[in-house]
Amino acid sequence: MSRRLDVLVDAFPGLVGRGGIGRYVQDLSHALLTLPGAPPARFLVERNSRARGREMYRPEQRLEIPLRWRELAFLIMAGDRLGLRFDALYGHPAVVHSTIGYGPRFRNARLINHIHDLTFLEHPEWHRGRTSALMIAAAPTAARSASVVISHSEHVRRRVIEVFGVAPERTIVIPPPLGYDFRPIAPYEARELVARRFGLVGDFVLHVGTIEPRKNHIRLIEAFEKHAPCGFPGAARAGRRRRLADGADSRPPVRVPGGRERPARDWNHRCGPGCALRCVHRVRISLAGGGLRHAASRIDGVRGRVCDQQ
Repeated sequence: MSRRLDVLVDAFPGLVGRGGIGRYVQDLSHALLTLPGAPPARFLVERNSRARGREMYRPEQRLEIPLRWRELAFLIMAGDRLGLRFDALYGHPAVVHSTIGYGPRFRNARLINHIHDLTFLEHPEWHRGRTSALMIAAAPTAARSASVVISHSEHVRRRVIEVFGVAPERTIVIPPPLGYDFRPIAPYEARELVARRFGLVGDFVLHVGTIEPRKNHIRLIEAFEKHAPCGFPGAARAGRRRRLADGADSRPPVRVPGGRERPARDWNHRCGPGCALRCVHRVRISLAGGGLRHAASRIDGVRGRVCDQQ
């Protein structure tokens, strides 16, 4: 008799944050629970995210373990050294989807390991210490033992092959889809919403991402400084924030509407997993102290520029 295919998804990122990975896990959950033909799935819920897990999933849809995420992380790191396998703790599933990429490893379950990037190796200072420690210890061996490793981009896939030594035929690129929260909005409605919520009237640049170095905000600023005759703005709207750039004393100051200016190097806020804007990050066109405004139209590609002397 063939074994029933059941999938266990590590739901932790979708329970604690609204960053890109958190939204990805929530959309994955929605697909597994609602799409016809999706395999039976349950969702792993750690002890410290149990309340949120019970809001999102019915009892038969979740597997609660008695460990907090930090305790599970230490166990996975120890297990990586000691050769432990996690089939029993994870309820003996047929397939486990590790949505962040730290595994763990299993004796019988087939592991789908999702590596979003390798910044925990290349720039560990961009992450919390315990997160970097877990990923450095567990992600390479989990990727090598996985049945398949998913990446969002061809670049990350190549890095997984080169750095972790994963066989190319066990890697695949699946770009992130459009989330279920998105829907078509009439242009006039969208403009009214943006004007009401962000105070943006007229043309503006829409830049999506959390405020942290790996989102390449500085490269965007440098591109505007190179190609726009009036330079790049020094004003931004943000919610929670991490460091925007390292050693950026020479950068233009960043101004939050309604707040004071700060040097870019001061944009440092230590926050929990999934620290992110609840909506997109929008950059308003305005050069702080320079008396110039630069406006770039359309979010699907800059079609025009306007520079006005104030």
